[in-house]
Amino acid sequence: MITGKPVEMGRSLGRTEVTGYSVLYTLREALKSFNMDIAKQPPACQGFGNVAEYAACLYTMQGETIKAIF
Repeated sequence: MITGKPVEMGRSLGRTEVTGYSVLYTLREALKSFNMDIAKQPPACQGFGNVAEYAACLYTMQGETIKAIF
């Protein structure tokens, strides 16, 4: 495991954003199994901690708009 370790001890660069990005990639693949397009789903984020911040950031970088943050 590399979670929580400094880069000098083998931590992965990009660790800050990886959890949020993983949420979005996992959601996109799960929606595919239901024949649903992630771009056609009205998104909302609960909270704005590390995970939600980067999931929302990646979603908007893909040209989409977050509908709500609560």
